[in-house]
Amino acid sequence: MSTASRSSSRSQKKSNSPYFPESRSIATESLHAQSEKLSSRSTSQLVKIFIDEERKVEEAIRTQSKQLVQAVDLIHHAFREKGRLIYLGAGTSGRLGVLDASEIPPTFGFPPNRVIGLIAGGKKAVFKSQEGAEDQLTGAESELKRLKLRKNDVVCGIAASGRTPYVLGALFFARAQKAKTILITCNPLRKKRISVDVAIDLPTGPEIIAGSTRLKAGTATKVVLNLLTSISMIQLGRVQGGRMTHLHASNQKLQDRAIRNVMTLGGRTRRESEQLLIQHQWKVDQVMAFLQLR
Repeated sequence: MSTASRSSSRSQKKSNSPYFPESRSIATESLHAQSEKLSSRSTSQLVKIFIDEERKVEEAIRTQSKQLVQAVDLIHHAFREKGRLIYLGAGTSGRLGVLDASEIPPTFGFPPNRVIGLIAGGKKAVFKSQEGAEDQLTGAESELKRLKLRKNDVVCGIAASGRTPYVLGALFFARAQKAKTILITCNPLRKKRISVDVAIDLPTGPEIIAGSTRLKAGTATKVVLNLLTSISMIQLGRVQGGRMTHLHASNQKLQDRAIRNVMTLGGRTRRESEQLLIQHQWKVDQVMAFLQLR
């Protein structure tokens, strides 16, 4: 068989795969009603169009309230059982997972190995696009094996289209390991190619720039990830009175925040709060425990 024939055969096999549906069936790939005349719009008109579109993000998230409750409960239970939350995604979706995972330790003092972000193409894909990596159905398996995936872990796949092979393959592998699974998409009409414990399908609709899921889909996904982990941390007691009680006070801004937290929660003066924090290596939770024991 010639090189061209082999290439054609591979393409045909790929197009017939259930993991590679036609893009026209994906909501985020559809053409928006206001897209065709974008080039003729003024700057003020374009700004208004983009702002108006963002209003649909909140509406989309509200439709998934029940599923969000289920997802938070899964994650909270996993954390209580010493399990982990592992995000998986490609491109924008993967970067959002990595971002959320990276923000948990400094904000909530939660161990960095308990919320993990994996992205198709590896760490280099965070900074430079590695588009082909998302088509690798088994691309995440080696990473999940390295992490020794366990049944008390939660694997959260993020795919705006709902069809990214890298994500679906990882979820399939996770289910085989008896781990809990969540899938976040912006394509409610997607074909259900894999069974998961919780599916969050956000109806954000077509993007102003067709297929650019860094727009509404990205915004909605970021809000959902914030919600999942922030509520889980509240339920673990790492927030009191709306304040971070386990933050890492690693710079002047965070040290000032830690002082104010102790002042408010512990009823101490600024000077007393600062002295207590210095004595306890700037750990708010340890200061609060010390004050409660006195």
